[in-house]
Amino acid sequence: MDSVPVEKTFAVRGSSFREHVVLNDARFQSWHLKALKDIELRAVRGAVAYEDDLKSGEVDFLSLVEQYRKNVKRTKTRGKPRKPRLGEAVTDTTQTAENAKPDRSEITAAAGP
Repeated sequence: MDSVPVEKTFAVRGSSFREHVVLNDARFQSWHLKALKDIELRAVRGAVAYEDDLKSGEVDFLSLVEQYRKNVKRTKTRGKPRKPRLGEAVTDTTQTAENAKPDRSEITAAAGP
């Protein structure tokens, strides 16, 4: 693309950039449409593509499938286990209610002489 920097600047996230005047020709129009499509797809998030791009071969189908699998796998394993809430069932069956409490004699014996 052909462009010329101008005296104006703009800031994005703390960085300053110089504005350019761009020759609005067929190359720029093609790039601009592709850039808008890419931005639109990124807003959806994840591995997505336009059907026309897949049919034309512009986007590699198999690499997109692999990327999609990784995204799905990551979302399934993302959450960490939470602590059980009061009143929820406890799945540990190694201890029953009867042997959960120590006898009085065990308490005093463990406390010392």
